[in-house]
Formats: sequence, structure tokens, C-alpha cells
Amino acid sequence: MMYLEIGQLAGGIAHDFNNMLTAINGHTQILLKNKSLDDSTTKILSEIYKAGQRAKDLTGNLLAFGRRQMLSPQTLDLNAVIVETASLLKSLIGDEIVVTISLDPRLKQVNIDRGQITQVLMNLAINARDAMPEGGQLLIETSNADRKLSTRQEQPIKARPCVVMSVSDTGHGMTEEVRTRIFEPFFTTKAIGMGTGLGLSTVYGIVTQSGGDIQVTSNINEGTRFEVCLPCSHELAANVEAPEEVPSLSGGTETILVVEDEELVRMYVSTVLASSGYTVLEAANGTQALKVAREYPAVISLVLTDMTLPGISGLQLVSQLRIIRPEIRAIAMSGYSREQSRVDIDPYCQDFVQKPFSPEVLEMSVRKILDSPKHAIES
Repeated sequence: MMYLEIGQLAGGIAHDFNNMLTAINGHTQILLKNKSLDDSTTKILSEIYKAGQRAKDLTGNLLAFGRRQMLSPQTLDLNAVIVETASLLKSLIGDEIVVTISLDPRLKQVNIDRGQITQVLMNLAINARDAMPEGGQLLIETSNADRKLSTRQEQPIKARPCVVMSVSDTGHGMTEEVRTRIFEPFFTTKAIGMGTGLGLSTVYGIVTQSGGDIQVTSNINEGTRFEVCLPCSHELAANVEAPEEVPSLSGGTETILVVEDEELVRMYVSTVLASSGYTVLEAANGTQALKVAREYPAVISLVLTDMTLPGISGLQLVSQLRIIRPEIRAIAMSGYSREQSRVDIDPYCQDFVQKPFSPEVLEMSVRKILDSPKHAIES
């Protein structure tokens, strides 16, 4: 129960932080497009944007162990991911630790976000490194197995084909008391300032959100072994669809209602849309938005609303707007992921953008919905 409460708290913090990053990263990207800037200013802006992207990755960590991270799963050969990451691991953990990799050549494929499983491997390697301050051995293995996947909130289910990635070290090990708490967010046995306590809880969040399970065995002075179990994918690599070609950006002349209680985010979104030719109406909450919808004399083609608003929610707002303006289309935006609210979004909004988003992502989403046939929106 405590894990859930802290996970929800962390997810809420990440949500609010994503609002700020939307304004920071977005406005920085707008400025970077200004060709009249001198080189020194451009360099400073680039560094600001890089810092913003690193902050975005941090919120991804928070959302991951809170199980609110937006994933992009794809069919992967886990062996290939491990091989690609091996050189990074060696530079990360140092020369004092010998890395051995033993991969099953008949390993089945998995369906998981590439960046997230790489993060899992890196975090486990860092944990192993810290357990071997004087050096040791790190063993990474893969195998096929039939496992009952379970989480702390669910009972084990029927055994099914899984891929197992094991990460073992010869470090100092841990007591049973520590072992039972290692996936708790902010729990750490490291000295103050030496660790955040987020590494293993992030691993737990990523693995369980991906439908898998993680198990750990450890003994004092005998090392630790983590086993990440992931359900097998039934797809073949050859069947993986190529990414869609990114369409060229084009603006429009339609009127769009932007509803966002965070002023900096509202300013950023409105700036992007206005610079693309749209007429932009603004509202800080649902009450203001409904007033604008009643009083504006012309057509409002689209409402772009945050999901979390003071008073009525974004989805409730869209429902009420459709009574006033039945033809209006809607896009939801949030610092949480689409997966968290997918069931609620579909009946109301035609698309979703997760904060922080770039000007290009925003423009493409808006144009896609405005260009969609009416029957496609209603289906």
C-alpha cells in the first residue's frame, strides 16, 4: 500500500514537472528556430534545451515506477539490445569489474520499449557496480522459460512462455530485510548523497508496466542475482512495421480554443498555433471555456484542453462543449500518459499529446484531427 501511495505521489510530481518542461523546452525550441541569433546565444539555448531533455528523462523515471510512463513497445531481440549496450556498460562500471555475457542463441522475442529495457539493464548494472566497490564479476544471461508472472498487487497467473534476462554480481549481497524493500521508491542503503533510491524502483515500474516480473535472490558475501521475466512476443522481426513517414508541417486558418490553467503552457501552445496561422482563443478553466464557446460569433473548429483543470475536468468540458457546439473536435493533453486514461479519452477526444511536447508534435496532431473526415471522428 505504501508503495502505491508513493508511486502516486511521484506520478503527480512528474505530472506537474512535465507542465513546466512543456513551457521550458517548447519556448526554447521556438527560439532556436530564430536564424538571426548569434552563435553564443544559440549555444546557450542549446544547453538549456539539453538540460530540459535530461529533466524530461528524470520525469520518465518517476512515471515509470509510478506505472504512468508512456511506452512505445516494439518487437525486439533482447540479445541484440544487450550486445548494443555492452560497450556502454563497460565504460559505466569501470575496469575493476569483469563483464561476462552469456546469451541464448534461440532466445524468443519480446515486445517492449527499447529505451526502457536499456534503462533497466543500465540500472541493474549500476546497482551491481555499487555492490562491488573493490571489483568483481558481472554476469548477464538470457534464456527462455515458462514462468508465472506476478506483481505485488496480483496473484500469480498461469505459466506462459517468457524471456528471462539475469544480471548477477559477486558483491557484498544483502540481508533478507533489505531484499524485501529494494523496490520501494527512495529506499537506499547508500550514504547520503550517494544515491536517490529511485534506480531499482524505476526498474520495477518499467518491468511490471511492460507485463513482466522481476525476482531477486541474494546472500551476504555471496552476491545478488536479478531475474527480469518478460512475456514472449509472437511476432517475427520481419513483421515489424516500419515507422510512419513524418508528414511535412503546414498551418491553417481555423479557430482553436486552448484550455490550460498553467499560464506558461497556455502561452506556449497559443504562440505555436498563432504562428502557424490559426486564430487562437484562450481559457484558463472550464467555466471560461464554456463562456467563450457561447459568446464567440464564428466557428470553433477544435478545442485543445488539459485533462486536469480546476473545477470540471478536461473531458467533462469537452462533453459540455459538444452540447453547445456539436461539430467541435477535441485533443486532450496531459503530463500523464495516454495509457493511464485511454478508456476515458476515447469517447470524448480524437487525439492525445503528452507533455512535454514539441511544436512539431503539437502542429501535426492539430492538423491531423482538423483534416480527418467527419465520419472518422464520429466512428
